[in-house]
Amino acid sequence: MKLSVKAKPFISAKPKGVIISWNILSDTLVDPVQQSVSNTADKPLFSPSYFKKRISLIMTRLKEMIVQHKYPIFCLQEVNDSKDETRSFVRVLTRFFQDQHYIFLSSTFGTFDKIYPELGILTAIPSFTYDTISFETAQIIPSSPNSYISTTLRHKASPEMFTLVNTHFPAKFQDPKYMKQVSEAFWSHHESISHPLIVCGDFNTSSHDPWYLALRRNYRSLPNQSQTITHLSIQRRDRRLHHNSVFQGFLDHFFWTNELSLALLTNLPDRLSDDDVQLLQNPPKNNIHILPSVENPSDHLPLEVSFQLL
Repeated sequence: MKLSVKAKPFISAKPKGVIISWNILSDTLVDPVQQSVSNTADKPLFSPSYFKKRISLIMTRLKEMIVQHKYPIFCLQEVNDSKDETRSFVRVLTRFFQDQHYIFLSSTFGTFDKIYPELGILTAIPSFTYDTISFETAQIIPSSPNSYISTTLRHKASPEMFTLVNTHFPAKFQDPKYMKQVSEAFWSHHESISHPLIVCGDFNTSSHDPWYLALRRNYRSLPNQSQTITHLSIQRRDRRLHHNSVFQGFLDHFFWTNELSLALLTNLPDRLSDDDVQLLQNPPKNNIHILPSVENPSDHLPLEVSFQLL
């Protein structure tokens, strides 16, 4: 009788890996012509068949990144829930990550809220690579459905631990005082963390926003934020608009402590020129909408980052 012997894991003093942060665009916000419509649980904004098509594209993209990066950690935002199981990102992606041998943690504060049904977030961790030591999920501030997931992890081939935080900030660009308050409240939850720290997500903040320094503090961050974009949203023309509304910016970020080294793997596009923006504002009348597309089923680009403890 031949016995199979499992190889002992290689013990590395400094764990490394890949983390991908991606706002996958809530089911409730897809159709640009409906952006101004009040989102309610009993008023679906587009057909279930379209939902199935887009979630299929999202899962295809996730599978591609799993193969390419050999089971990275995923931090997803706008993972909306729904009382209808067939149209719930949380439930569909839960089954997806189970099949891929991931442990997943989700935060659904506000997902059934009539104003913010899209604010679910999800962290997925490959179970055969990391041990989950502890986790916490909470609202950033009590008055907001925006939340975070904090997870302390240990690589199975290393005794060292690090903490990963996935979050989604409110989109209240017109209220700098409130955004600064949210930034300060967010960090107050994580000031006592003693492990190396990585924070990522959709912060709805660009480097030129007046509260950015309150958000970044003394942490290291991804470079070239003034020249590249992670988010491009285009709302098609309707009766109240003479042209399409175009928004571009660097709203997705990674912040980390000095005990870590991070490198951006995603080739981010440059900011659109004024001429390109004008072309997008005035497309042919039969151009219903440009994003999300088959190539990118969200209006955010995934941020793929390699990390290593120093």
